Amino acid sequence: MRRLLTTARAADSEDLNPPERAEAGEANVTELNTRVTNAERALQAAHKALDTLVRKGAAAESDALRTALLKLGGFGFQAAVPVIAVGDDPTARAALNTQGLALLKESKARMAQMDALIAAPALAERRARREQLLERMRTVFGSSFVAMPLFTYDNAEELKNALAANERVQGGDSLSVYTWFTRAARVRDPLARWSAPLNGADVLGTGESLRLKVAQLPFNADDRWVGLPPEEGKDVQAGKLSLVVHAAATLKVDQPLCGLLVDEWVEVVPSSKETTAIAFQFNPPDACAPQSVLLAVPPVPEQPWTVATLHRVLVETFDLAKLRAVDAEALGEIGHYMPAMFFAFNTNDEVASTDFAQLTR
Repeated sequence: MRRLLTTARAADSEDLNPPERAEAGEANVTELNTRVTNAERALQAAHKALDTLVRKGAAAESDALRTALLKLGGFGFQAAVPVIAVGDDPTARAALNTQGLALLKESKARMAQMDALIAAPALAERRARREQLLERMRTVFGSSFVAMPLFTYDNAEELKNALAANERVQGGDSLSVYTWFTRAARVRDPLARWSAPLNGADVLGTGESLRLKVAQLPFNADDRWVGLPPEEGKDVQAGKLSLVVHAAATLKVDQPLCGLLVDEWVEVVPSSKETTAIAFQFNPPDACAPQSVLLAVPPVPEQPWTVATLHRVLVETFDLAKLRAVDAEALGEIGHYMPAMFFAFNTNDEVASTDFAQLTR
């Protein structure tokens, strides 16, 4: 039981919501604050009672010291079990008195932490305030203590219907969830820690045993539980929240709830059919097609090219390119059409030019 409780946490309304939904409910921080305050006062009273007996020294009776030790031990102090279980002689009183002094030192340090948290300003945001109160409760009872705040759930009617459909979503076999639980407990340590004490209680006949129900949200009466193989020709519904609940027979989800969240995980179920694609990465060739071409003609058509004339054409081309370069801000509305292609045109056909008029005829 200790291993179970030290690895679990308190449930809240967010744990009952499917992934795509916003939070539907809130914790009762007023009631939680009352419980925390009572616990802090009880720790102070237990500390004071033991301190009063220890101050009496040898005059304190052994039974009174044992009772005070166990009372303080109820707050999670492991060194509180009396070192001498029975008897009331000077030796027993001295041993219990020494044990009490050591225990008071531990409780005093814990109370100092408790006072520091009490002095901290209360947070206004409800969830932050809840965590603040839970931290104070863990300070009182020890870091592994699990307090379960009461909370309300706005979609209580849907959850009620989902729990009522327990047998239907399991295909008419309400024992399917027990088979699933037995298999999952072999590979999930939190479920194994939950199963062990309940199995032991069942063997001892204490009246406690596994009482599992399945609730699946968002609720649809025609859905099948995601913990079972899908029906022929159907896929598992995406975005489903599957809740396996062990609760009292008188559970009323429309009333304030509290619970222990033992384990949670996300299960990705592959589809039976999926459209996919394959992409290949390759190194493109270094040689690329030219982005621009300079077409030049000799200044004097009858004369062949020389190195000097070709040099002058290139120099003039670079100069014209610099002159035509315009900042993007200066283009204005024309910038919408840029970049564009530039074609030379000469009506006298003195130089090479392009005439698009023939395309319109």
